[in-house]
Amino acid sequence: MKTGKNKCYKSIIAFLSVLVILFAGFNVGEVVLAADYITPGGYLTPDHSGNSCNIHTDYGTATCYIVTDESEQKLHYYTMDVNPELINQEQVMLVTGDSITINSGITLYVYSSSINDITVKSGATLHVYDSNVNVTVNGGTLVLHGNSNLQMTVNSGEVIVADGSSSLMGTMSFTTGTLTVNSGAKLESISSPELVNATVTNNGTMKFLSDFDDKSASFTNKGAIEAESVKITTTTFSDSGTATYNVKKEFEKGNFDLNGTIIPSNSALWDNEEVTIKSAGGKTVVKLDDVTITKTEAVDTTAGEFVPKPTITFAGWPTNIYVGQTINYKDYIQTDMGTATITFADATDSDGLVYGPEYSKAPTTAGKHRVTVTVPASTSYREGSNSYIFSIKYLTGVGYCTV
Repeated sequence: MKTGKNKCYKSIIAFLSVLVILFAGFNVGEVVLAADYITPGGYLTPDHSGNSCNIHTDYGTATCYIVTDESEQKLHYYTMDVNPELINQEQVMLVTGDSITINSGITLYVYSSSINDITVKSGATLHVYDSNVNVTVNGGTLVLHGNSNLQMTVNSGEVIVADGSSSLMGTMSFTTGTLTVNSGAKLESISSPELVNATVTNNGTMKFLSDFDDKSASFTNKGAIEAESVKITTTTFSDSGTATYNVKKEFEKGNFDLNGTIIPSNSALWDNEEVTIKSAGGKTVVKLDDVTITKTEAVDTTAGEFVPKPTITFAGWPTNIYVGQTINYKDYIQTDMGTATITFADATDSDGLVYGPEYSKAPTTAGKHRVTVTVPASTSYREGSNSYIFSIKYLTGVGYCTV
């Protein structure tokens, strides 16, 4: 017994034969608007007025973008929102070869596809949506949308990360041309990009799983750069006050002003206070624990030293304190910056490891207690806090504790 699927295969084969006849006279690489109507056994009506079409099938309506292959002179098209069974049949029957060259005047849209080799020539535009592609830009324009995975070589031309989050699975080789990341968009790379002679504008997020070392002809950062380490030593780099640099290991810059903010991040190896900050001079801005510090002199330090935290000690604290003894606890609290607040808490078990509510008046009862000293954050340092556990013992006598 023959099934409907067998009929569909026969229809597609017949449809492919019609395509060979219809497109035989077209120039190689030409985009064609095809189609008002396709059903199994239906046909395409070519038209030079556009680059998209609607496909009507028994499974619903899809959007279709068509381009001919330069080397094989065969028709390629890609669809979205079609029954998966039909997509598989179309890809097997109609999409031949893995290499596509897009010539001048063509705009090709690729949706949810995997293509091994696409070359975008001068005057051509390639839009990639949620696809896995290997692209070479030779003078044309590549526009990335959605969540795509790609390898990219740009000899010349323009790359725009328009929206979504695109991931570079290999090295981004960029000989010359422009790279733009739009606001709200993200470009992620497993390695530092090769941006020699490139003009880069980042309004969104550029994330590198290794290091970022700027060697571009011109780089303007108005968004976020995320990397293990960031090194900016060329004077062709500029930024705005909206720029941020999220680093986990080291940030280094030359002797010039940067207006953006360095934000040290915790990593598996060390916390954000240990991130190295190096500057040969000029404006350097670091934000740590919600405190932002700006310096203009040359620095080679850690983030924790760049944005300092008060040091609080309890030198000379009495070893033995007795019930009724007069003690001024402030005499045994030292801090190198700011004004401290002091609170106490009582132990709720014999080991003194669990504490009750905090209070401001010094304790007078026997047992273990905890004193906590806090220096609130200011515009020049972070909040600091330290605690000390002490005991009050019974001894014959009368007196009181003060603070």
